[in-house]
Amino acid sequence: MEREGPLDTRELTRRLMKSKRLNVNDKVLFQTIALRVVQTLRVRAKRGQIDGS
Repeated sequence: MEREGPLDTRELTRRLMKSKRLNVNDKVLFQTIALRVVQTLRVRAKRGQIDGS
């Protein structure tokens, strides 16, 4: 698999939802998952588990 550049929150959420076979057109679910993605990334960055940039 080729390495990609940084992905934005929307693309990360879209890919996550597709991998879980969730409806990416459900705006409420999409927003909920996007917020969880951001929260998870912030916590991991704070712990030093990922690069926070």
